[in-house]
Amino acid sequence: MLCALLMLNCRKNDPLPDPNNPPPVVPGLALHADSISNHLQFLSATKKQGKIPQGPAGSSLKISVKDTLYLMDEVKRPIKFLHLDTTKNVSGVYIQIQSVAIGATFYYDVPEIPEMADNDTVSVILIGIDPKGLTPSAGVPPAGSPFPPFIITITPYDKNGQPIATADRPAKIVKPGSGPCGLVLPPGDYWDWHLTLIENPTSTGLVFYNDYDKVWGIGGQNIKGCCINGISSYGTTCASRPEDQRSLRFPTFFRYFEESIKFFDDGTFARFTKELHALPDPDLSNFCGTGPGLVHRVQYNVSYFGNYTVSRLTAPYKGDSLSLQMLTTSKAGGTGFGRSGGIIHQLDCSVLVLIQPDREGFDRDAVSFFTRITDGQAPWYQFP
Repeated sequence: MLCALLMLNCRKNDPLPDPNNPPPVVPGLALHADSISNHLQFLSATKKQGKIPQGPAGSSLKISVKDTLYLMDEVKRPIKFLHLDTTKNVSGVYIQIQSVAIGATFYYDVPEIPEMADNDTVSVILIGIDPKGLTPSAGVPPAGSPFPPFIITITPYDKNGQPIATADRPAKIVKPGSGPCGLVLPPGDYWDWHLTLIENPTSTGLVFYNDYDKVWGIGGQNIKGCCINGISSYGTTCASRPEDQRSLRFPTFFRYFEESIKFFDDGTFARFTKELHALPDPDLSNFCGTGPGLVHRVQYNVSYFGNYTVSRLTAPYKGDSLSLQMLTTSKAGGTGFGRSGGIIHQLDCSVLVLIQPDREGFDRDAVSFFTRITDGQAPWYQFP
């Protein structure tokens, strides 16, 4: 009831906080919120004193977190925002911890990851937590008991730093490993790929990032053809006529649009991938014009079938001890993409996190997030 009340709580538009005049500290509650805040981890963030800025009551924004935000050690989980209204493009997020009655004495300014900055409709931040040494304000919890839930206030902001909306989300710290749910989900449910990333272990930033909303090659490409006496030409004819060559811009791109996996009790799996491409057609393009060149949108659907096993590692990898192996025995639809398993870092009733260790030994592990989806369910939820 408390979580539901906090999520439905409506906030008024408060004035921006004065970093030079932070609110008074209430012993216990504020220290508890500050303690949690100091253990949060981001790809990059700036700490600011005072109360988090508040956004207006109404918003068309949507968020990828349905209700509870589960924070994990070792890896940062994504929070994605959908803004179909391009005037509400999310450039970053203000985040502050609330502890029952009072928030922390500071908040974080978290910019969106640069890898998604050129996307006009989806923005992403990464958030994790280091629970080492973190205990409730009441003292050390009993051995094996989970850290109690708390509240995170989230305020996305635009390119000018102005708040777009504000909402609360209950949050929990979860231990890596397996929870009450396994790989096999009820009929109608499946694991849906959310994103894959590789953090740079020697500096701030990402070595690699990909998700189903990322558009690759968004800038398109230039292709050379010819305009010979007002007639467009492409191919070998142009090679001997450099004076007639023209360059045309083609709006090509591609997306790894979907990867979904269904595991079954008999040790088999079905995996489906979808790619979207805009392929150039220079033969039918007009190199005598100003462009753009003609492209054809093509969708590649590939289905995989095979067997899977879960085994215990001889030696734990960074604290994780279970490994998922997926062996494809047949496929239909051509060449696709995706993974063949990985070390299970987190498996609970809502998320599956797989780690693919860096084979070159540079500690650049690939982390893939899958979320549990029910057929017909949209991956976006109203914010606030």
